[in-house]
Order: sequence, then structure tokens, then C-alpha cells
Amino acid sequence: MALPSALDEIIGIWRALPRKAGALLPCRRALNPRDLARALPRVALMQRRDRYDIQVGIVETPFDAHWSEGMAGFNAFDIADSDMRENIARFCDAILSQPAGAWVEEKVEAMGGGEATVSTLYLPLTDRQDRATYIMGCSVSDRPAAHRSLREKLVPTPSAIAAVRFFDIGQGKPSVAFEPMTRIRGTGLKERFMDPATVEASL
Repeated sequence: MALPSALDEIIGIWRALPRKAGALLPCRRALNPRDLARALPRVALMQRRDRYDIQVGIVETPFDAHWSEGMAGFNAFDIADSDMRENIARFCDAILSQPAGAWVEEKVEAMGGGEATVSTLYLPLTDRQDRATYIMGCSVSDRPAAHRSLREKLVPTPSAIAAVRFFDIGQGKPSVAFEPMTRIRGTGLKERFMDPATVEASL
């Protein structure tokens, strides 16, 4: 399955960012979010401060595109289901510790009915101390999606996940073992977030 062209463009922008001599990853400060906003209307910047502390800042439109000097957002784990915390931590760790890129595909309700495919790309960045602590997330949908809460935009609903793919950015692809999820309360559907059947280690 091919990466949506808008996300492929984001990878090109990321690869072209300046790096310190010998560095695999660009620094967060080298990234001008306006370059991304021209390609996509919504960009998230996340900073891992601890295993269960991922601070989130959002750029909604190209007109307001800027990173706050301090990440004055909120912890993504505060809006995640408790039984997803460990899998989200492992997902972020794979991106930052390998490091590697990731692509998550969701199937959500489309505006006016039917189904929309939302694809989100995740790429790592370093902080001022050259540590891989930042994750840039960019999303694109093949159809206008029905209204989704901020929580649904930032932390995918488990049953909506169609695939999780990791890809090599210079240090190989991670091997990630995710915990099996429980069934969705009140339904007969199996939660698929991080289910091994949906995980691929390549683009």
C-alpha cells in the first residue's frame, strides 16, 4: 500500500532538514512548521519527557503555524484509555529509540456517511541536547471525516486502527511486541490497536 502523496512530501521535507555533522536526525529547531503547513493543514508536535509523559502541541492551519517555545500543551496519556498506555509507550519508544518512522492507518466515519481512511505519519526529531525526544505527526484523510474529538485525533480509537507500519530512516526497522487489547466494552468487535495482525515492519 502506497503512502499518500502529501505524507510522502512530508518525508522529503524531513529528509532535507539540516543536521549536525554525522547526525541521523534533524533537530526540532531546524524545522519550520510553515513548510509542513503548506503540505498539510494539521501538524502535531510531541515531546517525550518520560515514558508516560508525551507533551502535545498542535498546529491547526498554515496561518497559525508556530511551535511554542515551551511545550505548553498536555500529556497525551491523560486522554488515552488506561489499557492503551503501555502500547502507546512502546509505539513512541520504537520511533525515538530505534529511531524509525511510523505510519498509522485508521478507518473512521466519513462526513455524510461511509468510511474515510486517515493516514498519520510520525517522524523523530532531536532536542537541544541532541536527544531524540520529539515526534512530529502529520495526518491526511482520503475523504472529509465526520467530527472527531481532539482525543480521537491525537490518540486513535483502538477499533479504528487498520494498520501500523514502521519504516527504516537509517538505523533499521524496530521489532515491537505490543500487548493484546481487550474487547470493546458494549460491542462484539475486537479492539485492533497494536494487534500483531495489523502491524507491519515496513512501508
